[in-house]
Amino acid sequence: MKKSLIFIHVCLIIVLGLAIYNNSLGGDFILDDYPLIKDNNYIRDLSAPHRIFTKNLSDRAFDPHSMYRPMTALTYALDYHFWREDPFGYHLTNVFLHVAASLLVYVFIMLLFGKGLPALGAALIYTALPVHVEAVAYISGRNEILAFIFMILCLIFYLKAIERKKIIFSYGVVVFYIFAVLSKENSFILPVLLCLYHYVFRKRYSILPFFSVWAILASAVILRLTVLRSSLLNVSSLGVLWDKVPQFFAVFLNYLRLLIFPFGLRLGYAHRVFHWNDPAVICGVLAFLFFIWLIMNRRKADPLVSFACGWFIVLLLPVSGLYPLSYAMTELWLYAPSAGFCLVLGHIIFSSRLGRILKIALFAGIMAYYSFLTVKQNEYWREPVSFYQRTLKYRPESRVLYMGLGRAYQDRGNIRHALAAYKKAIKSDPGYVKAYTALASLYQTLGLIPEASAYYEKALEVDPTYEDIYSNLGILYSEAGETGKALELFKRAIALKPNFAKAYYNLGNVYFDLNMFKEALECFHKAVKLQPGYALAVNNLAITYYNLGDLEQAERFFQRSSQLGFVNQELADALTSALSQSL
Repeated sequence: MKKSLIFIHVCLIIVLGLAIYNNSLGGDFILDDYPLIKDNNYIRDLSAPHRIFTKNLSDRAFDPHSMYRPMTALTYALDYHFWREDPFGYHLTNVFLHVAASLLVYVFIMLLFGKGLPALGAALIYTALPVHVEAVAYISGRNEILAFIFMILCLIFYLKAIERKKIIFSYGVVVFYIFAVLSKENSFILPVLLCLYHYVFRKRYSILPFFSVWAILASAVILRLTVLRSSLLNVSSLGVLWDKVPQFFAVFLNYLRLLIFPFGLRLGYAHRVFHWNDPAVICGVLAFLFFIWLIMNRRKADPLVSFACGWFIVLLLPVSGLYPLSYAMTELWLYAPSAGFCLVLGHIIFSSRLGRILKIALFAGIMAYYSFLTVKQNEYWREPVSFYQRTLKYRPESRVLYMGLGRAYQDRGNIRHALAAYKKAIKSDPGYVKAYTALASLYQTLGLIPEASAYYEKALEVDPTYEDIYSNLGILYSEAGETGKALELFKRAIALKPNFAKAYYNLGNVYFDLNMFKEALECFHKAVKLQPGYALAVNNLAITYYNLGDLEQAERFFQRSSQLGFVNQELADALTSALSQSL
């Protein structure tokens, strides 16, 4: 195939991706974007990037052993370095990554089948699929894109390793699979995809790259079950697993429906109890068996279709619901499996017996259909308040959505609606301790101390081991001048969570107010050691050293806090004056 034609194909994919996702760039932070990015001190300091590989994705937003995704965290840290808290830059990165993924789909299909038009068609369809909006327009969906990029790079190098027998390609297989594993757990399934490739195309195994991938998988599983103590241990019993099988077939059918008729797209689909006689289950079983038939019976006559159907099933298995997951299904999880669907659709269009004009017209119609729906779906993710309101229509019982809505209102200064949303979160789940603390904290910010105290007490009744309550109560007593109680509460929070950087920071503030500067320094240093990107703690180190007369250290930490995006102009003026006098 001519290089000029390949160049045109690449340009088409890039232009399409940038065009249809242009209106996603103005989106705000939503849901998990707060703990992963906006409130995440771990991503704010690139001076010691190795720390990202020794920490979970965020401080305490999730199960502490289920979010070890350092490659994703590293990209957030790089974004923060350039964009700070401007969501535009994070959205721009997601769009670029999606375009890169689409280009890799094109490269992979070209390597596998050497067919230019089906490869271009599949890549363009992949770029425009509306079900990908959640992964692209939702910043926290980035882990899906990264995992897919590294998986397909691993596959590309695997094909090269088999074809050219050069050790450099085997090294590439190892490196990119490690990166995939460090991006998201669904990449664990890739070795099964390699087996599918050898089954469909009857290719001989290349020992080094093939067994290297299995060795990496074994090492990753062992690491998660031991050092990381991952929730991989939380597997279903055989009885529970069997009960989930009907749901799997219903979900399988619904995923196919979302790919062909992407209407009613939204965040997360709740679990439902399905029975074997449900029409959705019966149709799902028939569709699944049809896919299995295509895999087994078309590999000689049409290996492209056989491999694409197998791709869809294999990559859907980790998110099929057989393993315990937060949702029954979500569009985010279709990001990798959908490439198989795109390959089949592109193949059907450009390998059909239709005339050239009809093929182009059919393909143009499909692209217009998908592109229009994608641009429209981007709007769903742009504005947080409307996002939560629309999503709550589908999941009116969701405590998490009410919490997100409350924060969105609070960020926009709409206090009355924020209070109402937090109270609805509590009504939805009276045991939701985070809603009590959010409500209490808001009352505290408003200066309504009795109301704040009452909700903190309710939070303690729900969970007396939740360290944030003691830390927030400590701030309340500190502001009221009751420093003894404040000290006791901050120390209690630290006892419950020894790596609680915020509690050390708050404790240091109390010591500072008591003119106990050495004790304050110790607390601020501890907070910064736990979270090097903690700009407020770094700033307070500068202030404390200034009060102790150590201008050199004060200047050092002032510069560091400025690099982290927190500029204390008052301290800057004081340091300038003091340093000029010392000269």
